[in-house]
Amino acid sequence: MQLEYLQFDPNHITKFPLFLIHGKEVILRNEIKDKIKTFISNESESNIIVLDQSNLNDLENIIKENISDDLFGQATTVIINHHKGTFPKAMTDFFADYDFPEDSDIKIIIDSTSEKINQNLKWIKKIKEICLQISCPSMKTLIDEKKWVRSKLDFLTSKEIDFLLDDLITANRGNLQSMNNDIKVIKVLCQKEESKSLALANLKLSFQMSPFEIEDKILLGDSKNVIKIIYQLKQSDPNSLSGLLWIINKITYNSVMAKNHSDAQSSLQKANIWSNKIPLYMKFLNKHESVALDIFYKQAFWLDQYWKGSKKGDIWQEVISLVKAMCSS
Repeated sequence: MQLEYLQFDPNHITKFPLFLIHGKEVILRNEIKDKIKTFISNESESNIIVLDQSNLNDLENIIKENISDDLFGQATTVIINHHKGTFPKAMTDFFADYDFPEDSDIKIIIDSTSEKINQNLKWIKKIKEICLQISCPSMKTLIDEKKWVRSKLDFLTSKEIDFLLDDLITANRGNLQSMNNDIKVIKVLCQKEESKSLALANLKLSFQMSPFEIEDKILLGDSKNVIKIIYQLKQSDPNSLSGLLWIINKITYNSVMAKNHSDAQSSLQKANIWSNKIPLYMKFLNKHESVALDIFYKQAFWLDQYWKGSKKGDIWQEVISLVKAMCSS
């Protein structure tokens, strides 16, 4: 059976002894994996064994030994982590040849970074009837992303979620890990009912002044508003400087790479710049010569080292000076 993340239902867990969770979104894979582990542990006490590429040669013996233990009431969950390259031969050979006893309490979870699974492979064909495959790709649409965020904000009222939702998503744009981190912060700040309204208002303001908004304004040369946002960030959230430096490094590095490439748009695409931002980057590239871009990149690198403690001084002012130069014609 094949599902995508948003189609998964914990009721599926009882029907299968084997789970293949795969895709590039590690946070979604971890969520599914945790749900399966929690369900199994709630059903009965379970012995958990974790394997990776380094010890998969022991897989067959481990499975057989623990299936024997089932006779004495000890359930087992085996987690196989496959986080690089192709599926190991030791694993695929095992699943291609092994027949699982119908009455076994053993559960196997394969956690893989593979984006697509070839359904014609011998071992996939063999396990097809007993395996639940759950795909965890990047969210395909904004609707899916909103549905996921709403499910994570279930500690807020529907009205409170609506108040934050669009700004939270815009501030993180496709970065589920960053969104999840922000959701954890929201949960902590909204624990006290008497201060929740103020916390939500401050959070909304913080999301509206995200580094990604600064990225757009720098690329467009809007120095007045980008400097205004930087001053607001300095006053409201000094820790936001790390995100600001990341955005500046992103702009300068990708711009230098694209300017020196025979096809700038292709270079930006390969750098995973969002398609809606490529025209902004092209405008930025057309405005600045290679020499200026090289200077921006070196200054951004220096500021990053500055932030990490190599020098002392007013780094916020240095950032503002660089941003002004990047915004200039």
